[in-house]
Amino acid sequence: MINNIHKILITSIVILFGIKLATCQINNNELIGNNKDAIIENQSKVRIYDCRKDTLKYDLLDTLLLRYKNRVIYIDNWSSWCSPCLKEMDYSVELQKEFVNKEIVFVFLCIPASSYYDNLATSIVNEKQIPGEHYFMNYWQAVLNQERFKSKGIPRYMLINKKGIIIDNDAPWPSSAQIRGKLNELINE
Repeated sequence: MINNIHKILITSIVILFGIKLATCQINNNELIGNNKDAIIENQSKVRIYDCRKDTLKYDLLDTLLLRYKNRVIYIDNWSSWCSPCLKEMDYSVELQKEFVNKEIVFVFLCIPASSYYDNLATSIVNEKQIPGEHYFMNYWQAVLNQERFKSKGIPRYMLINKKGIIIDNDAPWPSSAQIRGKLNELINE
């Protein structure tokens, strides 16, 4: 009960004040606020939102739904120690090339691990030049994410339609033959 009250309170604060990621810090220690999409971005459209030092227990999904309103969201839950996750990254890069300039956003939620693996996650994203929106979650965000999607492991892929409704909390992987059809179907709704 108290957990739900905290979620509602934090979500209300985020919505009321238009805060995009509360106190989520990026690598150069600037804060994400109303006037910025405070990110690390390079030529390949790699965006990294580093929320690991954030102490608030807010539901990252609510932030994603606000930020990517009226777009299909394909979520990839992964971690740097997960070899199947890393293998799928190459397929994800190719998949994203096929959906450039469409009403879809590819979101990568990195589950926290030890500091070694967290630093490795940043290196993986930068070295592989994986386009998309990358969120490095803190512990609380990862717990809420797992509860919200009823996720039991990684890699885990999810689809959210343009109305913000979770369509599939166990969506096909980027390497699967079915994912392109599902994405096109949701984009054309």
